[in-house]
Amino acid sequence: MNRSEINKIAGKELGEEPDSVEEIVGGVMNETVRLNYGEESYILQINEKTGAHDMRNCLNCFRFFEDSNVPVPQTVTEEVREYDSSHYIIVEDLKTDSLNRGITPENTRAAGRYLAYIHGSQSFDRAGWWEWEDRKPKVIGFPDDSLKGRIEDKLKDNLEYFREEDINWLVEVSERFLDDYLDLVQDDFEPVFVHHDYNPGNILLEDGEIIGILDFDYAHSSHGQRDLVKAANNFWIRGKVDREHIYEGYRKVRELDESFNQNEPLYRLETLIDILKGFIEHDQMTVEEAQGYESHISEIEEELEESI
Repeated sequence: MNRSEINKIAGKELGEEPDSVEEIVGGVMNETVRLNYGEESYILQINEKTGAHDMRNCLNCFRFFEDSNVPVPQTVTEEVREYDSSHYIIVEDLKTDSLNRGITPENTRAAGRYLAYIHGSQSFDRAGWWEWEDRKPKVIGFPDDSLKGRIEDKLKDNLEYFREEDINWLVEVSERFLDDYLDLVQDDFEPVFVHHDYNPGNILLEDGEIIGILDFDYAHSSHGQRDLVKAANNFWIRGKVDREHIYEGYRKVRELDESFNQNEPLYRLETLIDILKGFIEHDQMTVEEAQGYESHISEIEEELEESI
C-alpha cells in the first residue's frame, strides 16, 4: 500500500495524517507500518492477500486478553476495517524489539510461562477453528472434527508442495509420518486456547521482560502439548536454544502429564516438517539449509520407532 493510502487510513482513524511512516519487516501475510505522531506512535497492519477472518481473529484475541496476565497491545480500531480491497487494524505501538534479536535460555523459559497462561485461559469441549460471539470464542470444529484429521490434511498439503518442488527427502519423511506415525496422534485430550504461531518474532521484550505477544491470527482450540512443542521447535530453529528451556518455563505455570513424554517426539517431528515447509515456501530458508535438519529428523524417527 502506498504512502498516500496509508495517510488516508491514518487520518480517518486517528484524526490526522502521521508525521512519518516506517515499514516494519516481519510477517509474511500482512504489511505492517509504524505511524509516528511526535512522541506517540501506532501500528497499522494491512492485509491485501487474504480475507478479513484471520485479522479479525487476532483482533478479538487482543480484546479477549485485555486485563489478563497475557500481555497484548491495546486495540485502537474495535473492528477490522476495509479500504478498497484491503483490510486493516490499528493497535498501540509497544516500541520495543522482538525476541528474535536476542533469544536466551532465560527469556525462552519466560516465553514458556506465558504460553502456559494462554493455554490456561480457557478450555473447550472440542478441538477446531472458532468464531467469535460477544467477545468469546465459540468452537465450530475442524472439517472432520479431529486433530488427527487436521494433521493428516496439513501433511498431505505439505507433501504435495514438496513433490512440486522436488524436495525428495521431505517427501519421504512426510510419507513415513502418514503411513507409520499418524495413528499415534491422540484425540483424547482436553482442547485449550492455542496460539498456533508462538515464535520469538511474535514476542516483544523490554529490559528482559516480555511485554507483548502478537499475531494470534491462527489461534484456535487444540492440544496444548502440540502448541508447546511447535513453539519449542521455533525457538530451537531460530535461537538454537534447547527445547527443555521452554518446557521448564511452561511447567512453572501448568502441569504436563505423563502423556507428554509419548507425544513430544511425535509432535516434534510433525511440526518440524510443517515449519520447514513454511520457511522454504516464504523464502526464509533455502532448500539446502532445510536439508541441514535431515539428520535431526532421522533421530526423532528413531525415538518414535523405539516407543512403538
